[in-house]
Amino acid sequence: MFMRLMLLAWVIAVSFLDIGPANQVNANTTNDRKALESTINRLGPRIQHLDRAELFELARAYSKSGQSESAVKAYTAVIARNPEDLEAKTLIGAELFLQGKDKEAIATLKEVIDKNNRFLAAYRMLIRIYEKKSNKYELRLIYQDLLTHDGEKNEYLLKLCELTTLDSFYDLAKKYCNRSLQLDKGNPIPYVYLGLMYRDTGDLNKTDASLRKAADDFPDSFLAQITLAQHLESKKDFVTAYSYYKAAYELDKNDSRAMIGYGNTAFELQKFDEVISVFSKHCKSSVTLQRLLMPHFRKAANTLRIQNKSQAVLRKFEKEIDRCGG
Repeated sequence: MFMRLMLLAWVIAVSFLDIGPANQVNANTTNDRKALESTINRLGPRIQHLDRAELFELARAYSKSGQSESAVKAYTAVIARNPEDLEAKTLIGAELFLQGKDKEAIATLKEVIDKNNRFLAAYRMLIRIYEKKSNKYELRLIYQDLLTHDGEKNEYLLKLCELTTLDSFYDLAKKYCNRSLQLDKGNPIPYVYLGLMYRDTGDLNKTDASLRKAADDFPDSFLAQITLAQHLESKKDFVTAYSYYKAAYELDKNDSRAMIGYGNTAFELQKFDEVISVFSKHCKSSVTLQRLLMPHFRKAANTLRIQNKSQAVLRKFEKEIDRCGG
């Protein structure tokens, strides 16, 4: 239910931003539910006689009540009167997505774009679907289309900078990242992905320069801090990596990469109290975090045993590991 509400919030946000005004998303109070029921009871029996605004009102009430199939029927009634109503068709695609019918949703949204290649709500809904499916190829094509049909906007260049780097299209990555920097030097993302591109193509000097610029010029960017920290750790520069992992952890204390990196590099520097603090603090937060953190916690304790380090420190580790579930 929580995931559906998140998706529905996104759908309504798309509707609000690109199509028209929408109502509150969550029917999470008695008054909300009663209002939705009232709308459905008032409009539902007269669906054949409703005008467009009323059909949209009914469809959204159905959607926010969790009755997505009924919402589709209401939007379909709009389409029956005007097959060119792209707003209704886009929202049908959104509802199909909420129902888990990704293929049908994609086909519906692509029909909208075929009719109007500047209808941004349909693109954004497709982006949401392909992000869910982790389909970088289709995402790259969508952002390239947006660049062509909606103009050279930095939000599109930034995503293409990221996607082409991750997909190893390095010539394109350099093009999009550098063009993004020409438009706006106040964003760390191009520096981060240029750094990763230089790393993957073997230019380590430029890697260091680009990643350090991102991290040092943008201390509030989690992406910049964590990326440089991981790069430095891979070079076994634990002293500097520790500083950037700690900065990343302070920016987002719920990110497992920051927790693990901070704990591991702190251990390398024999900052044992910090290791215990970060691992023990989060080991009970969730089953997933426990599974991610405990191998590193146990490895640290085993290293202390092998190295015959302070028994008092080892006992602290063992006590917290037991508390975390072994």
